[in-house]
Amino acid sequence: MGSLLSRITFIYRTLKSISDEFSELSQRIARDPELPVPNPSQSYWCFPPSPLDTRADQPLPSKADVVIIGSGITGTAVARTLLAGARTPLRVVMLEARDVCSGATGRNGGHVSPNTYQEYAQLGRKYGARAAQAIVRFRLAHLPALLSAAEEEDLLAAW
Repeated sequence: MGSLLSRITFIYRTLKSISDEFSELSQRIARDPELPVPNPSQSYWCFPPSPLDTRADQPLPSKADVVIIGSGITGTAVARTLLAGARTPLRVVMLEARDVCSGATGRNGGHVSPNTYQEYAQLGRKYGARAAQAIVRFRLAHLPALLSAAEEEDLLAAW
């Protein structure tokens, strides 16, 4: 009887947890994402403005194969990957609320590498040394790709 009661309790708690998470997710989806604030903080990295920071005087195209919302590091990486890997030319439109990379990407402190050295011990205790090493390697895997893209685009010439 105790085993049955334990199973029922476990099932109840599991279903309650799933229900609570679903409820929270539903509320987040229904919430207004809000428009960007009228007076955002100014980014050190965005001065002087990039030559790419132009406002289109022309109307948006009526058709596009892909529309990317946001010109930050993620939107730019998606656009670059799509355009480089396309078998046929793609019509890509990138929309940005303000200036190029002026959102979270522009406001960051220039950091692109996680502080894995600080977390390795904690990861090792929680998952074991082998898993901790795999997690750290995964979290650092973007660095060679980022450096390669910067070199291909000749972004490191001034450095």
